[in-house]
Amino acid sequence: MDAAIDERLTPCLELIQTEAKNKKFRIGIPSGVGEEDARIALTPQAVEALTVQGHKIVYEKSAGKNARFADEQYAKSGAQMVETHKEAFMCDIIVRLTLPTDEEIEFMPNGATVICCLKNIRRSAETYSLLVKKRINIIGIDYLKQASDDETLLGSCLGEV
Repeated sequence: MDAAIDERLTPCLELIQTEAKNKKFRIGIPSGVGEEDARIALTPQAVEALTVQGHKIVYEKSAGKNARFADEQYAKSGAQMVETHKEAFMCDIIVRLTLPTDEEIEFMPNGATVICCLKNIRRSAETYSLLVKKRINIIGIDYLKQASDDETLLGSCLGEV
C-alpha cells in the first residue's frame, strides 16, 4: 500500500462529543454482494435488541434470504424495510460482511461507520482514499475478541445457515 495512504489510515485521537452518549443511530443492513454467501450480519433477534434500545434499523428487502431469514421476521423485529440498495447505505452505521464497494461508499454520509469483516480484503488505493475523504470509520468484526478468551466475536454473532 502507498505510504501516504497508509499514514492517512493510521488511527488518531479525536475529541468525542459527550452529548452523543444517548444518541440513537440509523443502522443499515444492506444485501450482500454474492449469492453464494449464506450469512447476514444481523439476525432478526439482534435487530429487535437494537430497536428496543431506540435505534432505527434500515433493512434492504431480501437481505436475509440466503441465511433463511424472511423479510417478515425483520419487520416484526422493528426494522424499516427499504427497496433499494442505496437506501440501506444512507445510515450512520452500516453492518455487513464485506467492505463496501466504491459505489456503495458514495451512498454513505460523511463520518459513517461500517462494521464488517476485514481479513483478506484487498481494495485499490482509490477506494482507501475515498474512505479517508468521506471520514468513514471501519470496525473489523473479525478482529474483535471475546473478553474471556481468544475466540473472535465473528462466530458468535453472525446469522447463517
